[in-house]
Amino acid sequence: IKEYLDNGQLDSDLPLLDLAEAHLKKGMDIYPKFHYLTYNLGLINNYRNKGPQAKRYLEQTLQLKPGHMQSIRLLGTVNARLLNNLPSARYYFELARDTYGDTSEPVLQGLGNVYAMMGLYPESIGSFEALLNTDPQNGRYHLNLAITYERMGNGANAKRYYDQAFA
Repeated sequence: IKEYLDNGQLDSDLPLLDLAEAHLKKGMDIYPKFHYLTYNLGLINNYRNKGPQAKRYLEQTLQLKPGHMQSIRLLGTVNARLLNNLPSARYYFELARDTYGDTSEPVLQGLGNVYAMMGLYPESIGSFEALLNTDPQNGRYHLNLAITYERMGNGANAKRYYDQAFA
């Protein structure tokens, strides 16, 4: 389902997504311990901006399959974006990074954003610099660093990263 949503083949309001959700729920009646069913229901609810439902399904996925990386990562996103629960978002993103070694773009970007929103600017800079090391030409990573340095009151570094972001 994620692939179809990411590729624009399913719209979050289309009847096809309703049909997929209905089939997933029916699948849960048949095989309630199949973690991909709950994960995909969490994914659908995330795309529909239904934070509490997404969180419930994703937490259920982790009960069925502890360490399910996509669920851990998505719980960080759901807690930050939909529920505005920054401590929980931080917990899940740090769990992904520190316990499971996930240094993917969604985890580092999520951590950088959450740290910045919590006023933890040095930690935010660490995450954004790690991203920049993976893709030094990515203007968004430069912009994230510029904004963070600006919030810290470090105008010189902010200017340097702004210049690189818009070069």
